[in-house]
Amino acid sequence: MIGFNEYIRKIYNHLIRPHLPRKIGVFNGIPLRKPKLFDINDYFPDWEEGILRGIEEATSPGAKVIIIGGGWGGSTVKAAGLVGSKGSVIVYEGGMEQARLLKYNLIINEVVGNVEVINSVVGSPVNVYGEKTGDIISPNELPQCDLLVLDCEGSELEIVSNIRNKPNDMVIEVHPKNGVSLVDMEELLESIGYEIIWVWDSQENHPPVVLASLSS
Repeated sequence: MIGFNEYIRKIYNHLIRPHLPRKIGVFNGIPLRKPKLFDINDYFPDWEEGILRGIEEATSPGAKVIIIGGGWGGSTVKAAGLVGSKGSVIVYEGGMEQARLLKYNLIINEVVGNVEVINSVVGSPVNVYGEKTGDIISPNELPQCDLLVLDCEGSELEIVSNIRNKPNDMVIEVHPKNGVSLVDMEELLESIGYEIIWVWDSQENHPPVVLASLSS
């Protein structure tokens, strides 16, 4: 038998929360319109720590960055700030509503000038947020870039296997729960000429992140 507080929480989460507007929270120092209005917690200092650290280490001013799986826009905001006005960021987001929310978060962070948001799925549409767009791009159609960031919830192995234009660096969130093992990803990267710089696997209940660089 569930307690009264748990009963109220379930009512809130399932019947009330989905209909509430979003407010702005702070996610690893990045303001994003993501939490719901009455959510108690709106401060997440360790959010996406692995991906953001990888982007910070692999991005330089003037670089060209491609992000697959834009989500809420945190990785895009981070990359756009690092490449500066002479660099560029292209972000692919397969969810139709999620792409709209992502664009809003870019506006509030004032990084729209050097960012292009493309509402398309790259590779197989695995675990796309909400209703997905009908536009699908093959991984071998991706343009050349300095850094490729993959946060695509299970299609990362397919994308890396099929990219034609190899970036200098890749930051990849690996999703074992969606059928992609860390060992398989590391072996694939090494087989196509990449060196594993580090693996971020210290956050509980969060997928590991790999930073890899093209061997010289």
